[in-house]
Amino acid sequence: MNTPSPLPLAASRFLVTAGRILTTTLAVLLLVIAVALAVAWPQVVAEVADHAGTNLQGMQPGVSLVLVSAAIMLALAARMFQRLGWILNSVSEGDPFTVDNSRRLRHIGWLMIAMQIMGLLTSLAGRMLPAEHNIS
Repeated sequence: MNTPSPLPLAASRFLVTAGRILTTTLAVLLLVIAVALAVAWPQVVAEVADHAGTNLQGMQPGVSLVLVSAAIMLALAARMFQRLGWILNSVSEGDPFTVDNSRRLRHIGWLMIAMQIMGLLTSLAGRMLPAEHNIS
């Protein structure tokens, strides 16, 4: 009888781990940028107005909301990758059909629904920006 190759499972584990690390890193980076922009907004507005002649007054709440909601979406994705990794660990142990895995799959489903809701909120926040700076 043929034994299954461990390569697909190892590749899946690598991709899930890379996805979790990437989404977590990007979420933290977006939060840092959002906080930095909130603190330094007056200087950013003055600098852009001097060089580009663009008025950014009143955009800070919208920009911060977009960045924070995108960071939340990425954090939800990181959580989803974590759950997927746990499922892959269970599969590698030879028992993929467990109650824990069914709970993990249900949790992943709820995370995906939450990500869609956050995507809608991010889009709505992007539409709050002036038309010439609209990102949605």
